[in-house]
Amino acid sequence: MDRLNEITKDSFAAIEQLRALAGPVSPDTLQRRIIDYVEKLRTSARESGLSERDANDIAYAIVALVDEVALSKPDPLRGYWLSRPLQMYFFNENIAGEGFFRRLDALRGQPQRRDALRAYYLCLTLGFQGQYAMRGGDMELMRLLESLRDEMERAFEFPQALSPEALPPEEPSTRRRDKRLFMWVGLGALLVSMSVYVGLRVVLDGQVKRTMTEVEALR
Repeated sequence: MDRLNEITKDSFAAIEQLRALAGPVSPDTLQRRIIDYVEKLRTSARESGLSERDANDIAYAIVALVDEVALSKPDPLRGYWLSRPLQMYFFNENIAGEGFFRRLDALRGQPQRRDALRAYYLCLTLGFQGQYAMRGGDMELMRLLESLRDEMERAFEFPQALSPEALPPEEPSTRRRDKRLFMWVGLGALLVSMSVYVGLRVVLDGQVKRTMTEVEALR
């Protein structure tokens, strides 16, 4: 597994669990658990060699997606999250629907920050809409994704000559694999979204069982 997927896999799995959540759960317990995942992500990003700036930008993308998914759920989770969005907890703002795309724009055209750019691309492929959630925004968002996909291809394409002394490439197939690395990024996102993070599942299952017991006791 590559660096970015290793850093983000737990957070993305937690997001997919949140998206699939159908039963009752303690909003406070759920949010605290996801906060732990985001803090772990930031620490892992720095330990992997990413800059503080990249670590924060990756966390911002994850937090924006978490908030959007949580706010799509029914009450009481939605009401709880509306008053305590993670973007306020981590970044002291409540404009991630627009802020996500401002940060994304700042990352574009900077190959040295391609891991952070990939995180934003992954969040978009996993359903983040932000300011494009408005009616008619789908086509514009689709064009953005296509543009990002093309940029990802270029960002992961190895030059044929790294220096005047570089030897000519001997294996064109290797270059083709590198050029299409972004495809494996998408596959990694799919696998992450299909995975079940055991820690979060245990918490959610425990909350559901406790709630069911309390309801039964009231009958």
